[in-house]
Amino acid sequence: MENLIAAKKVSVFSSKRKTTKTSTTPILRSSDININDINILNGLELLKSINDSVITASFFDPQYRGIMEKMKYGNEGARQKERAELKQMGEEMIQEFIEEISRVLQPSGHLFLWIDKFHLCEGTSHWFKKTDFSIVDLITWDKGKIGMGYRTRRKSEYLLILQKVPLRAKGVWSKHDIPDVWTEKIVGKKHPHQKPIALQTNLIASVSSENDYILDPCAGSYTVLEACKELKRNFIGSDLKTMEINGNPLAICAGRTAAKTLWHPAPSLFADCIPCSSDITSMVTKNFSPEGSSLRQHPPSSLN
Repeated sequence: MENLIAAKKVSVFSSKRKTTKTSTTPILRSSDININDINILNGLELLKSINDSVITASFFDPQYRGIMEKMKYGNEGARQKERAELKQMGEEMIQEFIEEISRVLQPSGHLFLWIDKFHLCEGTSHWFKKTDFSIVDLITWDKGKIGMGYRTRRKSEYLLILQKVPLRAKGVWSKHDIPDVWTEKIVGKKHPHQKPIALQTNLIASVSSENDYILDPCAGSYTVLEACKELKRNFIGSDLKTMEINGNPLAICAGRTAAKTLWHPAPSLFADCIPCSSDITSMVTKNFSPEGSSLRQHPPSSLN
């Protein structure tokens, strides 16, 4: 397992994102948590295994049925079936997650919180009463794909940006070319709540430096992990279930050399996959067909 010790930010009041003064604060309280890999674990258990004020930024996509329960279409078809089967969170659980994220974030760290239009309109401020968070921005994600709706049809989701005190942009937020309406279509969808990897990559790059720790306690399709690998950040995250093809669990290829993360049957099935062998490549290509999926993006050297 990777070293659990990381450089802790001591001050954010600098024109530079990275400070030179460090301390040997352990990131994790438990050696059972994987860094830069998947963890099949309740997100609250993961959060409770992390020490105070050691994480640079966190993403959080609560599993709630806000839109589906508000609209009450009466039939959850194939497009909603996977989403409906996910374990849902109540308001109290969402607040507990947010309070734990506040605890583990460094001063001036960011939380990127996904919400739907009903939470946007009705408010989320009660979630933050017992935290050090303030809302500092909002990004509208244009998914490039039209959805359902009794009146207007939904095409967007919303990313609420919160910052832990002290509030500061200079020296903490480095990229100034991120628009507040972001258009990105998901190709090769692997999870009902999959989020835009290019947006997440830009946000991580803006608020962190190499080797910083990024958190996602409800990781879903692990796109935040993919972004972290590309940017040389450390990832800590979990989900209650792992992705599968034909009933076989998927893992990240340990021998990947490409910028994109490679998913393949778990190492317990293919222990010699460094990098993916041609047998694995042919199996994945044969059994998983959506065009553009990262399951098909193997390094050229593995395509024998």
